[in-house]
Amino acid sequence: MRLIILPLLLVTVGALAQDTIRIELKEAEQRFLKENLLLLAQRYQVDANKALIQQAKLWPNPQGYAELSAYTPSTGYFDIGKNGQKAFSIQQLIVTAGKRHKNVQMATEQAKLTELEFFDLLRTLRFELRQNFYTLHYTLLTYQRYSQQLLLIEGLLRSFEIQYQKGNLPMKEVVRLKTLYFQLNNDRTELFNEIAEREKELKTLLHSPSIVLPVVDEAKLSAYQSGQWQLLNLADSALNNRTDFKIAQSQTKLALLNYSLQRREAVPDIQIGAMHDQASAYVPNYNAITFSIPLPLWNRNQGNIRSAKHSLEVARTQEEQRMMEITNEVLATRVKLEQVEKEYQRATETLGPDIEVLNKSVNENFQKRNLSLLEFVDFFESYNENILQFNRLKMSRLSTYEELNFVTGSELFKP
Repeated sequence: MRLIILPLLLVTVGALAQDTIRIELKEAEQRFLKENLLLLAQRYQVDANKALIQQAKLWPNPQGYAELSAYTPSTGYFDIGKNGQKAFSIQQLIVTAGKRHKNVQMATEQAKLTELEFFDLLRTLRFELRQNFYTLHYTLLTYQRYSQQLLLIEGLLRSFEIQYQKGNLPMKEVVRLKTLYFQLNNDRTELFNEIAEREKELKTLLHSPSIVLPVVDEAKLSAYQSGQWQLLNLADSALNNRTDFKIAQSQTKLALLNYSLQRREAVPDIQIGAMHDQASAYVPNYNAITFSIPLPLWNRNQGNIRSAKHSLEVARTQEEQRMMEITNEVLATRVKLEQVEKEYQRATETLGPDIEVLNKSVNENFQKRNLSLLEFVDFFESYNENILQFNRLKMSRLSTYEELNFVTGSELFKP
């Protein structure tokens, strides 16, 4: 099994001062699951919402009431003895129409929704991790090749300047080679900026202060083959597995539960209780049972019911919209994958390993002066552009396979 392990190419002083971790994708994902701060925060939110289920199951607390005599002209201050006055009562709210059970259902569904949001965040961040991982890998490959080409041009420049000083070469050939050098160096600087951006993203995803250097096992890349999956039923797979669609379904269910709850809120709750009055009633030591209920004459929760009904229609419409978007995303990604696979196969057949042999041969023949500077520059620029585009094509191919994983919510391809 051959591993591609790139040397550290971030050659700034600050980069060299940092630690570097060389990591395969599987290990990176394990670290991501343990260390990513967004995932940790969402896990805490899941636990917080699960605790609200317990809260929704609790009955309302009873209310106690005490009345003590403060002053009367005949008995003075605080006469609360057996001949004085004191009164006590206790009341309990009885929630009617199954509202308590409906609140428990809503809390349960809200906890489920938060859990689905956690898994959707996980799905999204894992996709970002793999995209950044492979992009960094192939950008580093191109950067390494450009660095090797720059070393070659530097050697040629030194040789050309010596020959120019001896009068064996015209100044225009030295200038043309310097122009080639500066152009390639500028291209490499753009790659460096891309590397720095991808490094930043990976370090954030992995919660790592160190430079992340991807280690890619070529043998595992064989998992990315279009022949290993069927084109049929991909949309059905997406609707069954996509957490964002399940979130839309959960939001519809929450809206339906809320609509049902608001209709039940129109039914008044009941207060029942008991009281004891020592001396202020029509007989001493008066005991009674109390009962109270709001009279639904004007407020029958009409506005909240109407609002909940419209919110339910909104949720249903958004769920239908999400279904259509997911179906179209799967179709578009499938078509894109078929196209990029064809381009990759053509590029592999066109370039292949022969281009490296040809590049070596051109370099040797130019140094022997069997090729003109113009011929060498033309090939040199074409070779570098081919390397850049081929690495980008390989990166795009893997990214598109991962995108199909993402839009179907499945691990169709698992490296």
